Amino acid sequence: MKISAELQEKFLSWKNELTDELKNSILAFWLDYMADSEYGGFYGFVDNSNTVKKEASKGLVMHGRFLWTYSAAFRIFKDPVYFHAAQKALVFLEEKLKDPEFGGYYWQCSREGKTLETKKQIYGQAFVIYGLSEFVRAGGPAEAGEKAYGLFTLLEKYARDRENGGYYEALEQAWSMPDGGKTALSEKDPDCVKSMNTNLHVLEAFTNLYRVNRNEKLREALAALVSVSCEKIINKKTNHLMLFFDKNWNTQEDINSFGHDIEATWLIMEAIDVLDDDTLRRRYRDLLVRMIDTVIEEGMDPNGGLNNEFRDGHLDKDKHWWPQAEMMIGLFNGWEMTGKKSYLDLVEKVWQFIKKEIKAENGDWFWGRKADGGLMRNEKGGIWKTPYHNGRLCMEYIERIKKYEKRGC
Repeated sequence: MKISAELQEKFLSWKNELTDELKNSILAFWLDYMADSEYGGFYGFVDNSNTVKKEASKGLVMHGRFLWTYSAAFRIFKDPVYFHAAQKALVFLEEKLKDPEFGGYYWQCSREGKTLETKKQIYGQAFVIYGLSEFVRAGGPAEAGEKAYGLFTLLEKYARDRENGGYYEALEQAWSMPDGGKTALSEKDPDCVKSMNTNLHVLEAFTNLYRVNRNEKLREALAALVSVSCEKIINKKTNHLMLFFDKNWNTQEDINSFGHDIEATWLIMEAIDVLDDDTLRRRYRDLLVRMIDTVIEEGMDPNGGLNNEFRDGHLDKDKHWWPQAEMMIGLFNGWEMTGKKSYLDLVEKVWQFIKKEIKAENGDWFWGRKADGGLMRNEKGGIWKTPYHNGRLCMEYIERIKKYEKRGC
């Protein structure tokens, strides 16, 4: 795609700003404040004033995300500080969160590494695959890729619904189906057999693993997940994701999550591109573009921020940090899919909103802004909030823009 001189200048500006944001605000913040030198891994909580709660518990998702983020940063910038940070996350995963008896990884542990929750939350397993495969992409040892593929085979054996498609929400420690136990991913989510969120991030993980392991079983599983996502999870009448399901994909609640909608558009297209499957691309491209347009129409605030969700007839205008990051990626990806410059015009609006309302002057980003403009919560980092969403935004732009620079535009 040939781009104008004006657009070249805009891309260069974005790349420079986001490189600075990534290196000096995001990656530096987590290394300065969250690295636990005594018990390994990363601390489980830091507030908006950068005060660390050292005794907070540590989670599987956060360490999988730290592994991915710093591996990707090393792959792009070759700074050994980032590789050592990735190794730090990996060692904690392997020594404190890995289940030595049944395989896979525990959901949560104490600061010291004492197991607190043994269930196999499939969402968490996915982020280990995502992180391990990125560690391999960054030049880590082949053993990391073998671990990732081994975890993939466990999910295929125990967590995949071969009859109805997709992956279950959670299993017991020994990979058995839960017997009346909690399956919900978080306190705000309902118990369910399957969810959009888990299946979306399994797709994300398999996509990255397929980059380093062109195994036919993996290819089949990833292609099947693309189809499940587009045929079972996306509501083609509304152009929104459905969120929670029973085994047969009957939806449990009517909620539109704008951040997940836009995130899904580019993660699904990324999977199709990595598979290099023209059939899937022709089949689902227009659906994904319609989803982007629906998010813009129904979810974007005039100030450039992306609202949280639409639930029970109510528009929640809170603006969490991560949907803003995903919106920027989804809009750029929409431009690449269609050539519509209007998507890039909106990128600038979202980025200006982030800089004004979400970015913290003392490093990284706030959790978000309430509808009235106040800060949402006094938590800058924890079990769920890591440098994954905003770090990935920066790296997606850096890498995508580099492609156009190499082509000479």
